[in-house]
Amino acid sequence: MPSAVFLADEQERLVVQWPGRVHSKPTSPGNPQAAVGKNPNDLPAANPGVSIPGPAAKEPGKSAAPSKPEPPPADPSPGQMSPASSGSVQEIYNYVLKSTSLIINVMPNGIAMGTGSVIDANERLILTNFHVVANSAELVVFFPIYENGKPVAERERYMNILKERTKSPEELIRAEVLATDTQRDLALIRVAKLPPGTEALPLAKGLVNIGQTVHSVGNPGASGALWVYTQGAVRSVYRKKWKAGGEGLLLTLEAEVVETQVSYQPGDSGGRW
Repeated sequence: MPSAVFLADEQERLVVQWPGRVHSKPTSPGNPQAAVGKNPNDLPAANPGVSIPGPAAKEPGKSAAPSKPEPPPADPSPGQMSPASSGSVQEIYNYVLKSTSLIINVMPNGIAMGTGSVIDANERLILTNFHVVANSAELVVFFPIYENGKPVAERERYMNILKERTKSPEELIRAEVLATDTQRDLALIRVAKLPPGTEALPLAKGLVNIGQTVHSVGNPGASGALWVYTQGAVRSVYRKKWKAGGEGLLLTLEAEVVETQVSYQPGDSGGRW
């Protein structure tokens, strides 16, 4: 069974460890740069460019999503190789995606988006960054929609569901904030329900090593796609104090930093490394 360790860096990292490798999902936005490829002074703000109108009429004959979404593909049968034993990139991606979510923070002046990681399926707990959920009026969480065994990556598909939220509330998963750690930019949220097939990825007991491969899955705002995969390597692990953010949300952070070669973009916050 693969495991994960959450390390705070410029935007926290959760490291998924297989023998000889590190697999992951990003935790926050940023550009390629030292200290995990994230500009430490560039936390994501609300996205005023995305408007969330009230109820709107659905186009005849069309719906935003299937009424009964497909569950993620089942793991291989006992006689086949599992993601944990083989560790191919595709298997790692498929496995980690089962615990990956898109978190949308709906605010009066717009929305902010980030990535979340399921760490306890029984309690429906998701780990993300504090700045992703800060000042939230409403939190909506999406998990990958599957069609023909493949995750729907088009961001527009999920945003259309969000826009229709007042007309089709049963399609949405809402969340509440349970706890926060502003010093390490962490937040723990609980969702009302989890889709069938969702799995939690256990936390690792140790730190990562220099040179280990890092596999990242997140929701970068610069892309029109969700559930985006990126690969890199661990360059350094060290402790650091720094400030991040700006007007409206300035954080004084102190955490263990994992510096990698992975390109990190706004919207990736909250996922695993």
